[in-house]
Amino acid sequence: MGPKKPEIEWIDLNKVRPFQSSIETKEAHDCLRRLARNSLKSGPFNIVKDKVAPHIAASNDPHDFLSYAPYWWPVEKTTTLSDGTTHTQVDYVRKDGKRNPDTKLVQDQSQLEAFAENLAHLCLGYRVFGDESYAQHAVFLLNEFFVNPNTRMNPNVNYGQVVRGSSNKTRIGRYTGLISTRSLARVANVLPSLDDYSGYKPIEESVNRWFSVYLTWMKTSPVAHGATTSKNNHHSWYIAQVVAIQILLDRGHCKAKRTLETFFKSIVPKQINASSGDQPLESNRALPFHYLVFNIKAILFLAQAGRSIGLDFYPQNNRLIELAINYIAGFGDSTTTAADNAKTTDLTDAVRVMQIASNVCGDTYGAYHNFVETAKSCQFSENISGPKNAIHPLWCYVNTDQ
Repeated sequence: MGPKKPEIEWIDLNKVRPFQSSIETKEAHDCLRRLARNSLKSGPFNIVKDKVAPHIAASNDPHDFLSYAPYWWPVEKTTTLSDGTTHTQVDYVRKDGKRNPDTKLVQDQSQLEAFAENLAHLCLGYRVFGDESYAQHAVFLLNEFFVNPNTRMNPNVNYGQVVRGSSNKTRIGRYTGLISTRSLARVANVLPSLDDYSGYKPIEESVNRWFSVYLTWMKTSPVAHGATTSKNNHHSWYIAQVVAIQILLDRGHCKAKRTLETFFKSIVPKQINASSGDQPLESNRALPFHYLVFNIKAILFLAQAGRSIGLDFYPQNNRLIELAINYIAGFGDSTTTAADNAKTTDLTDAVRVMQIASNVCGDTYGAYHNFVETAKSCQFSENISGPKNAIHPLWCYVNTDQ
Protein backbone atom coordinates (compact mmCIF):
# COMPACT_ATOMS: atom_id res chain seq x y z
CA MET A 1 0.00 0.00 0.00
CA GLY A 2 2.85 2.38 0.79
CA PRO A 3 3.16 5.46 2.98
CA LYS A 4 0.16 7.75 3.34
CA LYS A 5 0.42 11.43 2.50
CA PRO A 6 0.43 13.32 5.82
CA GLU A 7 -2.32 15.84 6.53
CA ILE A 8 -1.11 19.42 6.52
CA GLU A 9 0.17 20.80 9.82
CA TRP A 10 1.45 24.24 10.76
CA ILE A 11 5.20 24.57 10.19
CA ASP A 12 6.82 27.08 12.52
CA LEU A 13 9.42 28.50 10.14
CA ASN A 14 11.19 30.17 13.05
CA LYS A 15 12.24 26.70 14.16
CA VAL A 16 13.41 25.56 10.72
CA ARG A 17 17.11 26.39 10.92
CA PRO A 18 19.92 26.30 8.34
CA PHE A 19 21.55 22.90 8.11
CA GLN A 20 23.94 21.82 10.83
CA SER A 21 25.11 18.24 11.14
CA SER A 22 23.36 16.60 14.08
CA ILE A 23 22.68 13.02 15.08
CA GLU A 24 19.22 14.01 16.37
CA THR A 25 18.09 15.45 13.04
CA LYS A 26 20.16 13.40 10.58
CA GLU A 27 17.23 11.29 9.38
CA ALA A 28 14.98 14.33 9.02
CA HIS A 29 17.64 16.24 7.07
CA ASP A 30 18.36 13.26 4.82
CA CYS A 31 14.65 12.80 4.12
CA LEU A 32 14.09 16.49 3.39
CA ARG A 33 17.03 16.54 0.99
CA ARG A 34 15.59 13.52 -0.83
CA LEU A 35 12.11 15.07 -1.00
CA ALA A 36 13.40 18.44 -2.21
CA ARG A 37 15.53 16.81 -4.89
CA ASN A 38 12.56 14.78 -6.08
CA SER A 39 10.41 17.92 -6.12
CA LEU A 40 12.87 19.52 -8.54
CA LYS A 41 11.45 17.12 -11.12
CA SER A 42 7.81 17.82 -10.20
CA GLY A 43 5.16 19.80 -12.01
CA PRO A 44 4.12 22.08 -13.36
CA PHE A 45 0.77 21.78 -11.61
CA ASN A 46 -2.44 23.52 -12.61
CA ILE A 47 -6.19 22.88 -12.68
CA VAL A 48 -6.61 23.82 -16.33
CA LYS A 49 -4.82 21.15 -18.34
CA ASP A 50 -6.93 18.52 -20.13
CA LYS A 51 -10.18 19.74 -18.52
CA VAL A 52 -13.16 18.92 -20.75
CA ALA A 53 -16.94 18.66 -20.39
CA PRO A 54 -18.74 17.39 -18.47
CA HIS A 55 -16.01 17.63 -15.82
CA ILE A 56 -15.70 21.38 -15.90
CA ALA A 57 -17.30 24.07 -13.74
CA ALA A 58 -20.74 25.34 -14.76
CA SER A 59 -19.07 28.64 -15.65
CA ASN A 60 -17.31 26.78 -18.48
CA ASP A 61 -14.12 28.42 -17.28
CA PRO A 62 -11.40 25.78 -16.79
CA HIS A 63 -9.64 28.15 -14.37
CA ASP A 64 -12.48 27.72 -11.85
CA PHE A 65 -11.67 25.09 -9.23
CA LEU A 66 -14.02 22.11 -9.37
CA SER A 67 -14.55 19.18 -7.04
CA TYR A 68 -17.47 16.80 -6.53
CA ALA A 69 -19.24 16.08 -3.24
CA PRO A 70 -17.58 12.80 -2.23
CA TYR A 71 -20.46 11.03 -0.45
CA TRP A 72 -23.15 11.56 -3.06
CA TRP A 73 -24.24 8.72 -5.36
CA PRO A 74 -26.37 8.63 -8.52
CA VAL A 75 -29.92 7.30 -8.41
CA GLU A 76 -32.15 7.04 -11.47
CA LYS A 77 -35.69 8.31 -11.07
CA THR A 78 -38.28 7.35 -13.68
CA THR A 79 -41.54 9.29 -14.00
CA THR A 80 -44.53 8.24 -16.08
CA LEU A 81 -45.95 11.19 -17.99
CA SER A 82 -49.61 11.85 -18.81
CA ASP A 83 -49.19 10.55 -22.33
CA GLY A 84 -47.89 7.23 -21.02
CA THR A 85 -44.27 7.84 -21.88
CA THR A 86 -41.59 7.72 -19.24
CA HIS A 87 -38.93 10.22 -18.33
CA THR A 88 -35.77 9.16 -16.52
CA GLN A 89 -33.45 11.56 -14.78
CA VAL A 90 -30.44 11.07 -12.56
CA ASP A 91 -30.36 12.55 -9.09
CA TYR A 92 -27.80 12.12 -6.31
CA VAL A 93 -28.34 10.96 -2.72
CA ARG A 94 -25.95 11.21 0.23
CA LYS A 95 -24.36 8.13 1.79
CA ASP A 96 -22.17 9.42 4.61
CA GLY A 97 -18.78 7.78 4.80
CA LYS A 98 -19.11 6.00 1.46
CA ARG A 99 -16.91 7.76 -1.07
CA ASN A 100 -18.02 7.79 -4.70
CA PRO A 101 -14.93 6.76 -6.71
CA ASP A 102 -15.91 8.80 -9.75
CA THR A 103 -15.11 12.00 -7.84
CA LYS A 104 -11.57 11.31 -9.04
CA LEU A 105 -12.67 12.17 -12.56
CA VAL A 106 -11.93 15.76 -11.56
CA GLN A 107 -8.26 16.30 -10.75
CA ASP A 108 -8.30 19.88 -9.44
CA GLN A 109 -7.88 18.92 -5.79
CA SER A 110 -5.13 16.40 -6.50
CA GLN A 111 -3.30 19.00 -8.61
CA LEU A 112 -3.55 21.56 -5.81
CA GLU A 113 -2.39 19.09 -3.17
CA ALA A 114 0.56 17.90 -5.26
CA PHE A 115 1.52 21.51 -5.92
CA ALA A 116 1.31 22.42 -2.22
CA GLU A 117 3.26 19.38 -1.10
CA ASN A 118 6.10 19.81 -3.58
CA LEU A 119 6.23 23.54 -2.93
CA ALA A 120 6.59 22.87 0.80
CA HIS A 121 9.48 20.46 0.22
CA LEU A 122 11.22 22.97 -2.05
CA CYS A 123 10.73 25.91 0.30
CA LEU A 124 11.92 23.93 3.30
CA GLY A 125 14.84 22.58 1.28
CA TYR A 126 15.86 26.11 0.36
CA ARG A 127 15.47 27.34 3.94
CA VAL A 128 17.53 24.48 5.40
CA PHE A 129 20.17 23.83 2.74
CA GLY A 130 20.34 27.21 1.00
CA ASP A 131 20.24 25.60 -2.44
CA GLU A 132 18.77 28.19 -4.83
CA SER A 133 17.73 25.51 -7.31
CA TYR A 134 14.98 24.60 -4.85
CA ALA A 135 13.80 28.21 -4.62
CA GLN A 136 13.97 28.62 -8.38
CA HIS A 137 11.72 25.64 -9.01
CA ALA A 138 9.37 26.77 -6.24
CA VAL A 139 8.94 30.09 -8.06
CA PHE A 140 8.30 28.23 -11.31
CA LEU A 141 5.51 26.23 -9.66
CA LEU A 142 4.02 29.34 -8.03
CA ASN A 143 3.98 31.22 -11.32
CA GLU A 144 2.18 28.34 -13.01
CA PHE A 145 -0.51 28.03 -10.35
CA PHE A 146 -1.17 31.66 -9.39
CA VAL A 147 0.23 34.05 -12.01
CA ASN A 148 0.42 32.71 -15.58
CA PRO A 149 -2.88 33.81 -17.21
CA ASN A 150 -3.02 30.59 -19.21
CA THR A 151 -2.81 28.28 -16.21
CA ARG A 152 -3.65 30.21 -13.02
CA MET A 153 -6.48 29.15 -10.78
CA ASN A 154 -9.20 31.74 -10.27
CA PRO A 155 -9.18 32.87 -6.61
CA ASN A 156 -12.50 31.33 -5.60
CA VAL A 157 -14.11 27.97 -4.85
CA ASN A 158 -17.54 28.63 -6.31
CA TYR A 159 -17.65 25.07 -7.64
CA GLY A 160 -16.22 23.09 -4.76
CA GLN A 161 -17.94 19.83 -3.74
CA VAL A 162 -20.69 20.24 -6.32
CA VAL A 163 -23.64 17.90 -5.83
CA ARG A 164 -24.43 16.55 -9.26
CA GLY A 165 -27.83 15.58 -10.57
CA SER A 166 -31.13 17.16 -11.55
CA SER A 167 -31.75 18.71 -8.12
CA ASN A 168 -28.81 21.10 -8.46
CA LYS A 169 -29.85 22.98 -11.56
CA THR A 170 -27.31 25.79 -11.04
CA ARG A 171 -24.42 23.32 -10.59
CA ILE A 172 -22.97 25.75 -8.06
CA GLY A 173 -20.77 24.34 -5.31
CA ARG A 174 -21.23 24.39 -1.54
CA TYR A 175 -19.31 25.83 1.39
CA THR A 176 -18.05 22.32 2.12
CA GLY A 177 -15.93 22.70 -1.00
CA LEU A 178 -13.45 24.74 1.03
CA ILE A 179 -12.28 21.45 2.52
CA SER A 180 -11.01 20.61 -0.97
CA THR A 181 -8.71 23.64 -0.97
CA ARG A 182 -7.30 23.41 2.56
CA SER A 183 -3.83 22.78 1.06
CA LEU A 184 -3.76 26.49 0.23
CA ALA A 185 -3.06 26.97 3.95
CA ARG A 186 0.13 24.95 3.50
CA VAL A 187 1.17 27.15 0.57
CA ALA A 188 0.61 30.35 2.54
CA ASN A 189 2.45 28.86 5.52
CA VAL A 190 5.72 28.10 3.66
CA LEU A 191 5.87 31.12 1.32
CA PRO A 192 7.88 33.30 3.75
CA SER A 193 10.76 30.86 3.20
CA LEU A 194 11.29 32.66 -0.11
CA ASP A 195 11.51 36.15 1.41
CA ASP A 196 15.26 36.41 0.89
CA TYR A 197 15.29 34.86 -2.59
CA SER A 198 15.62 37.58 -5.23
CA GLY A 199 14.09 35.36 -7.90
CA TYR A 200 10.76 35.46 -6.09
CA LYS A 201 10.44 39.24 -6.16
CA PRO A 202 9.04 39.54 -9.74
CA ILE A 203 5.94 37.48 -8.86
CA GLU A 204 5.62 38.03 -5.10
CA GLU A 205 3.13 40.88 -5.44
CA SER A 206 0.99 38.87 -7.85
CA VAL A 207 0.95 35.84 -5.55
CA ASN A 208 0.04 37.98 -2.55
CA ARG A 209 -2.69 39.69 -4.56
CA TRP A 210 -4.12 36.28 -5.46
CA PHE A 211 -4.32 35.35 -1.80
CA SER A 212 -5.82 38.72 -0.91
CA VAL A 213 -8.60 38.31 -3.48
CA TYR A 214 -9.18 34.72 -2.36
CA LEU A 215 -9.44 35.80 1.28
CA THR A 216 -11.99 38.46 0.34
CA TRP A 217 -13.98 35.81 -1.54
CA MET A 218 -13.90 33.55 1.53
CA LYS A 219 -15.34 36.31 3.70
CA THR A 220 -17.95 37.72 1.31
CA SER A 221 -19.10 34.96 -1.02
CA PRO A 222 -22.58 33.45 -0.50
CA VAL A 223 -21.03 30.08 -1.38
CA ALA A 224 -18.46 30.34 1.41
CA HIS A 225 -20.89 31.78 3.96
CA GLY A 226 -21.86 28.39 5.38
CA ALA A 227 -18.26 27.75 6.39
CA THR A 228 -18.30 30.90 8.51
CA THR A 229 -21.37 29.76 10.44
CA SER A 230 -20.82 26.00 10.68
CA LYS A 231 -19.33 24.64 13.90
CA ASN A 232 -17.71 21.39 12.79
CA ASN A 233 -14.53 20.50 10.88
CA HIS A 234 -15.61 22.59 7.91
CA HIS A 235 -15.38 25.74 9.98
CA SER A 236 -12.06 24.66 11.52
CA TRP A 237 -10.40 24.12 8.16
CA TYR A 238 -11.95 27.33 6.83
CA ILE A 239 -10.32 29.23 9.70
CA ALA A 240 -7.04 27.40 9.05
CA GLN A 241 -6.96 28.89 5.56
CA VAL A 242 -7.98 32.34 6.79
CA VAL A 243 -5.29 32.43 9.49
CA ALA A 244 -2.51 31.11 7.25
CA ILE A 245 -3.29 33.77 4.65
CA GLN A 246 -3.57 36.52 7.27
CA ILE A 247 -0.16 35.60 8.68
CA LEU A 248 1.29 35.68 5.17
CA LEU A 249 -0.19 39.05 4.21
CA ASP A 250 0.00 40.86 7.55
CA ARG A 251 3.38 40.22 9.12
CA GLY A 252 2.29 42.21 12.19
CA HIS A 253 -0.23 39.38 12.78
CA CYS A 254 -2.95 41.63 14.22
CA LYS A 255 -5.73 40.15 12.08
CA ALA A 256 -4.57 36.57 12.56
CA LYS A 257 -4.46 37.03 16.33
CA ARG A 258 -8.04 38.32 16.39
CA THR A 259 -9.24 35.43 14.23
CA LEU A 260 -7.48 32.87 16.42
CA GLU A 261 -8.73 34.39 19.66
CA THR A 262 -12.31 34.31 18.41
CA PHE A 263 -12.00 30.72 17.22
CA PHE A 264 -10.57 29.35 20.46
CA LYS A 265 -12.90 31.39 22.66
CA SER A 266 -16.16 30.93 20.79
CA ILE A 267 -15.92 27.86 18.55
CA VAL A 268 -13.71 25.24 20.20
CA PRO A 269 -15.87 25.05 23.37
CA LYS A 270 -18.83 24.25 21.11
CA GLN A 271 -16.89 21.51 19.34
CA ILE A 272 -15.42 19.67 22.33
CA ASN A 273 -17.40 18.25 25.25
CA ALA A 274 -15.83 19.73 28.38
CA SER A 275 -16.52 16.58 30.42
CA SER A 276 -15.46 13.78 28.09
CA GLY A 277 -13.35 15.36 25.35
CA ASP A 278 -15.67 13.94 22.70
CA GLN A 279 -16.41 16.02 19.61
CA PRO A 280 -20.10 15.19 19.08
CA LEU A 281 -20.35 16.90 15.70
CA GLU A 282 -17.62 14.56 14.44
CA SER A 283 -18.30 11.35 16.38
CA ASN A 284 -21.87 11.13 15.07
CA ARG A 285 -20.56 10.68 11.54
CA ALA A 286 -20.36 7.34 9.73
CA LEU A 287 -16.56 7.43 10.17
CA PRO A 288 -16.26 8.81 13.72
CA PHE A 289 -12.55 8.21 14.34
CA HIS A 290 -11.58 9.77 11.03
CA TYR A 291 -13.58 12.93 11.71
CA LEU A 292 -12.51 13.22 15.35
CA VAL A 293 -8.91 13.23 14.15
CA PHE A 294 -9.62 15.39 11.12
CA ASN A 295 -11.06 18.21 13.21
CA ILE A 296 -8.44 18.04 15.95
CA LYS A 297 -5.76 18.31 13.25
CA ALA A 298 -7.31 21.59 12.15
CA ILE A 299 -7.43 22.76 15.77
CA LEU A 300 -3.77 21.81 16.23
CA PHE A 301 -2.86 23.59 12.98
CA LEU A 302 -4.38 26.74 14.43
CA ALA A 303 -2.96 26.26 17.93
CA GLN A 304 0.53 25.77 16.51
CA ALA A 305 0.08 28.80 14.25
CA GLY A 306 -0.86 30.75 17.35
CA ARG A 307 2.27 29.65 19.17
CA SER A 308 4.40 30.80 16.25
CA ILE A 309 3.06 34.35 16.68
CA GLY A 310 3.14 34.43 20.46
CA LEU A 311 -0.26 33.04 21.50
CA ASP A 312 -0.80 29.88 23.55
CA PHE A 313 -4.28 28.40 23.38
CA TYR A 314 -3.50 25.02 24.92
CA PRO A 315 -4.25 26.07 28.53
CA GLN A 316 -7.60 27.66 27.59
CA ASN A 317 -10.94 26.24 28.78
CA ASN A 318 -9.30 23.87 31.26
CA ARG A 319 -6.99 22.43 28.60
CA LEU A 320 -9.86 21.48 26.30
CA ILE A 321 -7.57 20.62 23.37
CA GLU A 322 -5.64 18.15 25.51
CA LEU A 323 -8.91 16.61 26.71
CA ALA A 324 -10.02 16.04 23.12
CA ILE A 325 -6.71 14.40 22.27
CA ASN A 326 -6.97 12.17 25.34
CA TYR A 327 -10.38 11.04 24.12
CA ILE A 328 -8.89 10.08 20.76
CA ALA A 329 -5.97 8.34 22.49
CA GLY A 330 -8.52 6.02 24.05
CA PHE A 331 -9.03 4.38 20.67
CA GLY A 332 -5.55 2.90 21.00
CA ASP A 333 -6.18 1.49 24.48
CA SER A 334 -7.11 -2.19 24.26
CA THR A 335 -8.88 -1.97 27.63
CA THR A 336 -11.48 0.53 26.43
CA THR A 337 -14.76 0.01 24.62
CA ALA A 338 -13.65 2.59 22.08
CA ALA A 339 -10.91 0.23 20.94
CA ASP A 340 -13.55 -2.28 19.86
CA ASN A 341 -14.77 0.26 17.33
CA ALA A 342 -11.24 0.87 16.09
CA LYS A 343 -10.10 -2.64 15.20
CA THR A 344 -10.50 -1.84 11.52
CA THR A 345 -9.66 1.84 11.96
CA ASP A 346 -6.44 3.40 10.72
CA LEU A 347 -4.92 4.50 14.02
CA THR A 348 -1.89 5.87 12.18
CA ASP A 349 -4.07 8.81 11.17
CA ALA A 350 -3.65 10.21 14.69
CA VAL A 351 0.07 9.54 15.25
CA ARG A 352 1.12 13.13 14.54
CA VAL A 353 -1.66 14.34 16.83
CA MET A 354 -0.19 12.29 19.67
CA GLN A 355 3.36 13.40 18.92
CA ILE A 356 2.41 17.07 18.91
CA ALA A 357 0.41 16.61 22.11
CA SER A 358 3.36 14.91 23.80
CA ASN A 359 5.64 17.71 22.73
CA VAL A 360 3.33 20.51 23.86
CA CYS A 361 1.37 19.04 26.77
CA GLY A 362 3.69 16.33 28.07
CA ASP A 363 2.78 12.67 28.41
CA THR A 364 2.63 12.06 32.16
CA TYR A 365 0.75 8.76 31.95
CA GLY A 366 2.27 7.53 28.70
CA ALA A 367 -1.06 7.47 26.85
CA TYR A 368 0.30 9.23 23.76
CA HIS A 369 3.38 7.03 23.63
CA ASN A 370 1.23 3.90 23.99
CA PHE A 371 -1.07 5.05 21.21
CA VAL A 372 1.87 5.62 18.86
CA GLU A 373 3.30 2.18 19.65
CA THR A 374 -0.08 0.56 19.03
CA ALA A 375 -0.38 2.39 15.71
CA LYS A 376 3.10 1.26 14.69
CA SER A 377 2.06 -2.35 15.11
CA CYS A 378 -1.39 -2.11 13.54
CA GLN A 379 -2.24 -3.35 10.06
CA PHE A 380 -1.93 0.18 8.66
CA SER A 381 1.55 0.87 10.07
CA GLU A 382 3.05 1.28 6.60
CA ASN A 383 1.06 4.51 6.28
CA ILE A 384 3.48 6.33 8.58
CA SER A 385 6.65 5.15 6.87
CA GLY A 386 8.67 7.01 4.26
CA PRO A 387 10.43 10.39 4.14
CA LYS A 388 7.28 12.54 4.18
CA ASN A 389 6.53 11.23 7.65
CA ALA A 390 10.07 11.78 8.93
CA ILE A 391 10.80 15.50 8.43
CA HIS A 392 8.65 17.01 11.20
CA PRO A 393 11.49 17.08 13.80
CA LEU A 394 12.92 20.00 11.78
CA TRP A 395 10.13 22.25 13.06
CA CYS A 396 8.64 20.33 15.97
CA TYR A 397 10.96 18.40 18.24
CA VAL A 398 9.51 15.03 19.18
CA ASN A 399 10.73 13.08 22.20
CA THR A 400 12.98 10.23 21.11
CA ASP A 401 10.98 7.75 23.19
CA GLN A 402 8.02 8.36 20.90
